[in-house]
Amino acid sequence: MATTQVDGGVPHSRHNAKLAKCTAAWRPGIMPFLLPLVALLAFSLWSYTPSDSPLAWLITICWALPVPGVLVSIQGFLLIRRRARKAHLMAPPALVEQDFLIVLVPTIGRHDTYPALERSVLSYVEHLPEWFPYMRVDVLTEEGCEAAERIDRLAATSPLIRVVTVPKAYETANGTRFKARANNYAHELRIAEGEALDHVWVLHMDDDTGVGPDTAASLAQFINRQRRATPDEVKHMAQGILTYPRENAVSMLTWFADAIRPADDIARFRAFTGLGTPAAGVHGELLVIRATWRTPVPR
Repeated sequence: MATTQVDGGVPHSRHNAKLAKCTAAWRPGIMPFLLPLVALLAFSLWSYTPSDSPLAWLITICWALPVPGVLVSIQGFLLIRRRARKAHLMAPPALVEQDFLIVLVPTIGRHDTYPALERSVLSYVEHLPEWFPYMRVDVLTEEGCEAAERIDRLAATSPLIRVVTVPKAYETANGTRFKARANNYAHELRIAEGEALDHVWVLHMDDDTGVGPDTAASLAQFINRQRRATPDEVKHMAQGILTYPRENAVSMLTWFADAIRPADDIARFRAFTGLGTPAAGVHGELLVIRATWRTPVPR
């Protein structure tokens, strides 16, 4: 296995120290959930007019359809609040000395997407080595992509970064396309390089998704916890909460629209997936999976 060892200590900037302090003190609040619920309920009662027409019954049923989702979200919120209160009882994050982390970043490799890619990749190199002495960042590109030279120059800035190019002629058995095709190529490459092992973890990211000190510490905490877990308790996958910093948003309107995603993470995903089994889907990014492989991949 090709690994790169780096120093365990990484100097933190003042901004990073402030960010780590803010995220450590963060607790999910119930008011963002309750206020819209109360407002909508009040509006519904104010505007309600009794009617026995078929259309009124249909509108009533449609209006009530979100209720199960709201109840599930409240359950997820309460679960994550309970876990946050017990955080001091968990083993603190420690250096991951027995596992190898591969950060997989597929990108279309256009010039307009490169700035976000660069920002994301540099965040991995800055924050993750503090907890992961053995790690690598694989930037997954398409053969002939327009920003190939810029991506190669980015990879040359750190021994942790490797560019993996998907050949144009590569095809999966089922004709998979786009990001799934690239990820499957990386999966087959890990098998060929002998990296599909129990102690290898793959952190799936997008080319516009970075990490902070809190993400790195929580990831180390999760992976170390699997070392201590019994066979019945061990997990092979985890996903984090996606957030959208205002300073990186081009439009305030799209930033508000994206606010539904972190709310979904701490509500629906926590209720359905956070109990140990992904019952309602998983992310395509900020998703860490054990790289173990035992079944031949069809070609």
